[in-house]
Amino acid sequence: MPDYAGCSFMFPVHLIMLHRKSSSHPIMKRMLVILTHGGIGDIILATPVLKSLKEELSLEYLAILVSSYTEDIIRDNPYLDEILIDVDPQDKNKRAPFFHLLRKIKSYNFDGAILLWSTARFAWLIYLAGIPVRVGQDFRLLYSFLYTHRVPLRSLLGDRESHWVECLMDFPRQIGAGRLEPELCLPIREIYKKEIEELLEGKGISKKNLLIGFHPGRGLDITDVNWPYENFAQIGDAIQTELKVHLVLTGGEKEKELIGRIEGSMKTSPVNMAGKLSLMHLAALINRCNVFISMDSGPMHMASACKTPVIAIFALKSDLPPRWKPYKTKHVIVRKDVSCTDKCIKEKCRHFSCLHELSVQDILEPLKGLLKNDEQRNS
Repeated sequence: MPDYAGCSFMFPVHLIMLHRKSSSHPIMKRMLVILTHGGIGDIILATPVLKSLKEELSLEYLAILVSSYTEDIIRDNPYLDEILIDVDPQDKNKRAPFFHLLRKIKSYNFDGAILLWSTARFAWLIYLAGIPVRVGQDFRLLYSFLYTHRVPLRSLLGDRESHWVECLMDFPRQIGAGRLEPELCLPIREIYKKEIEELLEGKGISKKNLLIGFHPGRGLDITDVNWPYENFAQIGDAIQTELKVHLVLTGGEKEKELIGRIEGSMKTSPVNMAGKLSLMHLAALINRCNVFISMDSGPMHMASACKTPVIAIFALKSDLPPRWKPYKTKHVIVRKDVSCTDKCIKEKCRHFSCLHELSVQDILEPLKGLLKNDEQRNS
């Protein structure tokens, strides 16, 4: 995920506010938001931007351009009039050719565009499409000059504490929106909820049973990674035996082997849903859970949008809990402080010493607290 946007501390904010006051906000009726990079978490955390633009600017038409991977998670968003997909019409595994996409974007006659993840490709695209108002990152020497409204990078100004949602809201603020209190938006159709209930009932789990979701992966190829399968297996066993609840393991297609190894190391029998659910069925399952335990990942943000209490595991030094923690839902952050000499980002790490230090009690104790709060709320 990138690291950009606005400022929350005095001096930079003062400068930005002076800039805003000195420029009148344009009137727009047709807008395009572009977010084709990143994953499902990036899309979910951007949903407050869509509401802000649609309602505060009284837009007649709001479209978003996304990748085919994240299309489903945004499909039922009530603030969108259309979803455009960055895909080659001749090859669904490739992005759309530049000039094909340029002709398409020009045909919509947008009068405003916001790039929530700036790249040279899209900076040039909205410029050549003749869109009058163009909002994107500042400090990109090769293409920031193409934007009419530039958003300073928050990290370059020293701010690593503001939540990502607040960072993203600085984009609509550049054009007179961004005043609404941000709320994540992830509508789930009743058909998905019904199908998940039927699936769980087939596994012997009724609506009255407590259900804990566990998402122990991060979308990595773990063939050459020292991943702590046994640790996660022990945690799963303790959840089911000590708390007398049902456990469902979740993961994407690439995580089927990882989840399979964890399940194979367990003494109890969880429900393994890795690679078996669509994104929206996963959302419905997370919505059904009483608590969701997750690595810092897209499903963690899905849980936030569903208001499902979360135990969020932030393992690596490159993970920034204040920036990426569950937004506006009950949560507990679990973070192990382990000295490590390796490059501590998920794509580079092969050892995951921090996760090997994760104990059963690190998860079990906060889980008991969240379940107690849930019980008190429903009593």
